[in-house]
Amino acid sequence: MDILKSASDWAKAELFSTPFFIVFGILFVAASIGFWQLGKTDMAKAYIIPTLVAGVMLMIIGFGLFFTNKARVSQFEKAYHADAPAFVQSELERADATIKRIQKHSFYSYSYYYCHLRHCNNLC
Repeated sequence: MDILKSASDWAKAELFSTPFFIVFGILFVAASIGFWQLGKTDMAKAYIIPTLVAGVMLMIIGFGLFFTNKARVSQFEKAYHADAPAFVQSELERADATIKRIQKHSFYSYSYYYCHLRHCNNLC
């Protein structure tokens, strides 16, 4: 397994996915502007700030990930050739941390939804 190629592919895949955050952020901001300009009911006016905040957050996340990963892709080869064992160790730690974070969040999400469904169905 070529760790340099795997790390580069991972970062390039993240570079591919970050424009989706940006696009959805722009759509949320546009929806917020639409609620502001066209909203006649109290419910429509109540969605202005939450959709604006969600859109701005999505755009911040998208741009942050994009520029961070763009810089990292160019540094991978330099770091690998400078000190290969340290590069391999840092990439393994980063991958393990990502996997643990995903497992932790998916566990909390599933337990939350399970308890929510039990509560909604009066099974608690």
